Amino acid sequence: MPRILVADDESDIRFLYSRWLTAGGYTPIEAHDGPIVLDKFAENDVDMVLLDVMMPRMDGYEVCEKLRAGGCTAPIVMVSALSSPADVARGEAAGATAYVEKVASKDNLLTLVARMLAG
Repeated sequence: MPRILVADDESDIRFLYSRWLTAGGYTPIEAHDGPIVLDKFAENDVDMVLLDVMMPRMDGYEVCEKLRAGGCTAPIVMVSALSSPADVARGEAAGATAYVEKVASKDNLLTLVARMLAG
């Protein structure tokens, strides 16, 4: 089963996405802040990262940059309430594969993950 790192400081979002991913046949790995994301990524064979932007201690942009600098080739999808063109451009500059607004439905999340994993 593909392993998806779900990074969000909001426990409700992590719980919901993890439930949806499990139902879709994926293995979620949860992290609540930037340094924990980096630790979990290093400790696990991660196939994809769903990365919130606004997290404590290290925001999603910095986490994305660090993952890419460390050789991460897995898709990194920034999932955020911040959606201005400047936010999207900053995510792309950090190395995100895609930048989307917070996913509000199970079907949309599973479609996004399947598309990203298909390459």
